[in-house]
Amino acid sequence: MIVAAFDKNIAVLAEATSDRRVLTSSIRRVNTGGSTGLYNAIDVIINQRLNRIRGRKAIVLFTDGVDTASLGATYEGTLRFAQELDSLVYPIQYNTFEDATKDAMRMNAQVVTAKGERLSVAYARAERYLRLMADNTGGRFYYAASLKSLREVFTSIARELREQYSIGYYPKSEGQRGERRIKVKVDVPRSVIKARRGYLYKAPTGRISRINQAGR
Repeated sequence: MIVAAFDKNIAVLAEATSDRRVLTSSIRRVNTGGSTGLYNAIDVIINQRLNRIRGRKAIVLFTDGVDTASLGATYEGTLRFAQELDSLVYPIQYNTFEDATKDAMRMNAQVVTAKGERLSVAYARAERYLRLMADNTGGRFYYAASLKSLREVFTSIARELREQYSIGYYPKSEGQRGERRIKVKVDVPRSVIKARRGYLYKAPTGRISRINQAGR
C-alpha cells in the first residue's frame, strides 16, 4: 500500500509496503491544507507510482472531489489515465460544502472557489468526476457522512477487494488504440457482479486484456 496526502502539493508519506505500523504512522501524519490539487495528485500516483507495480492495483481516494489548484493535470486526462492503468478506484467523498457556505448563507452571499467558480457548480462536477472514476475502473463510489459511516465504507472496500478476481481474454480483433466496451454475465442465481464497463486499448503485442471485477 502507498499512502499519499495532497493539498496544492502532494506528499507521498509511505512508499509501497505491507507493514501496518508504517502505514498507520503515515496516515496519522496526514494534515489538511487549503487549496486542493486533486487532479495533480491522481496524475502523480498513477504515472509515477502505480504504473511501476505489477498485478492487481486499487486506489482508495478520500476527498471532497473539488479541485482548486491543479496545474497541467485535468479532469478528462486523469479519468483516461485511470482507465489505462487497469486499476480499481474507490472514491470516498466527504461533504465540506456546508462548512464552506455556513457563514455566507447567514449573510445571503454567494460562495466561490479559489478559481472564481460558484461552489455549487464545483461540487456538482466533483461528484460527477468521482462517480465516473469509480464506474470507468470497476470500483465503487461511496459517500461518508460521519466517522461511523467511514468505518463502514472501509470495511466494505476491504471485503470487496478480498472477493475480487480477474478475467483475462484475447480480443478477436486488435485494431487501433481506443476504448472497448465490455459486459460480464454469469449464470449463478442471485449473484452480484461489479465490473468495469470498458477499457482503453493500446494495441500491445502479446498481452492479455483484463477486466477487473468483484463478485459475491
